[in-house]
Amino acid sequence: MPAKQRNIQEQLAAYAWLQALGTIIAALGQTKSLSSKKKDQEEAQKLSIIGNAMQSIANAAQAELTALLPTNAANRESNDLNVAGNLLQSIGNALQVIGSAGNNGNGNVNGTGNGNRIGNRARTTATRSKRKRRT
Repeated sequence: MPAKQRNIQEQLAAYAWLQALGTIIAALGQTKSLSSKKKDQEEAQKLSIIGNAMQSIANAAQAELTALLPTNAANRESNDLNVAGNLLQSIGNALQVIGSAGNNGNGNVNGTGNGNRIGNRARTTATRSKRKRRT
């Protein structure tokens, strides 16, 4: 693997860990939102915002890095779908941050957004497409 491609792959792995950490933090916020205590509700909102912001940043960076990976005709469509999926997930998490920030602690803090589901679907499609080409 060329050095540049290896460097991109290492950065993708680092952002995957940032995304995972953001998911855990958002999940903690979602769990705390179940409490009836106002302090826990406020903390839940903050955790949700932080976790979703981390996921949004990580997904945007992964989209940019994936776009930089060298492609050929066989994997171009898969690569493009991965980029689109990462961007959609980033937008979904950003919308969650906006929604949570505008929530003022008065409603349910939801750790998953429709943008994330769409992004996950695009990435799944890309992975399946890549597997079909290999066989």
